Amino acid sequence: MATPIHHPSKPSILPPSIVCLLGAIMALLALVGSVKTGEAAIVLVNGLALSLLLAISVYLARSVVLRRHEASEAAATLRAEKWQRRSLEAEIKRRESAEALQSELQEQLAQQVKELARRNDELDNYARAVSHDLKAPLRSIDQISRWLVEDLGDDLPEESKKHLEVMRGRVRRMESLLDDMLSYARFDARGGAQQCIDLAQLCRDVVDTLGLPEAYTVRVIEPMPTIQAHRVPLQQVLHNLVSNAVKHHDRDGGEIRIEAKNKGSCVAVSVTDDGPGIPPAYHQRVFGLFETLAPRDRVEGSGVGLALVKKIVETYGGQVSVESGGRGTTFKFEWPTDAQWVPRDFGMEKVLEEWRSSQS
Repeated sequence: MATPIHHPSKPSILPPSIVCLLGAIMALLALVGSVKTGEAAIVLVNGLALSLLLAISVYLARSVVLRRHEASEAAATLRAEKWQRRSLEAEIKRRESAEALQSELQEQLAQQVKELARRNDELDNYARAVSHDLKAPLRSIDQISRWLVEDLGDDLPEESKKHLEVMRGRVRRMESLLDDMLSYARFDARGGAQQCIDLAQLCRDVVDTLGLPEAYTVRVIEPMPTIQAHRVPLQQVLHNLVSNAVKHHDRDGGEIRIEAKNKGSCVAVSVTDDGPGIPPAYHQRVFGLFETLAPRDRVEGSGVGLALVKKIVETYGGQVSVESGGRGTTFKFEWPTDAQWVPRDFGMEKVLEEWRSSQS
């Protein structure tokens, strides 16, 4: 912003001719009345000459003052213009720097988008390899074990039958693990457009889809809020939490409670079971990829369900936590009411690295 220019006020000077002539006339009139006629003429001429000299002197002095004033104004204007020019040059440089930075950031963003597209292509290729190259041998193993049982029939010892059954169980577990790995790695966070969701109805739909044993009761505590959200990822989170509560229960039956409260900027959802509970030392570990607390021979699980819950919730800007003190466990998550997709890097490198570490 340019600084306003303050001009100094011009000096107030009366015209010199009026001042001098009036003074000379008054002086001459006074002299004429007090001296003789000849002397009066001389005095009059001298007075006029003196008045003319005084008028010229005052005029010249006034001209010098005015020129100095004009020079001062010109200097002030020049300084102001120079300051404005420097300010304009600085603003131009700042804008050029900002445009250069913006261009650089756009170029980096384009490169990242290109790299993300490349990784997605690699992920698709990996998915096809998993589906074909890994699952095909597993199906062959399962089929061969069935043929052995059918061909040998009663000649097959009971212990061998048990071994074959264990082998088929391992095959099914491996297929489930591969499916869960693909679900985790290929999770599409952009789960369609937002829509108005009645959380109570969504919870009931999830329970109906699971087809839980009759010994388990799921209580949907109403009233629940209605929010604008992406239905598919939110439904997946609820599905995994409820199925996890049933899968890891230590009894033949139990109760699960689902509650939801509107907290303004987000909705707080909790899923509580009456199962064996989770020791505090494992509260963070349960969200790790391929982490299971119970032995895999007792509980058929891949250790991906809760990791996927954490991934989905955090991808949409929410948070997930677990509370357990003795029996019973409560999983809580906050889902922003204006949840938007936050791009994150969940490449296959991470999935494979965590899978290798879990096998070591």
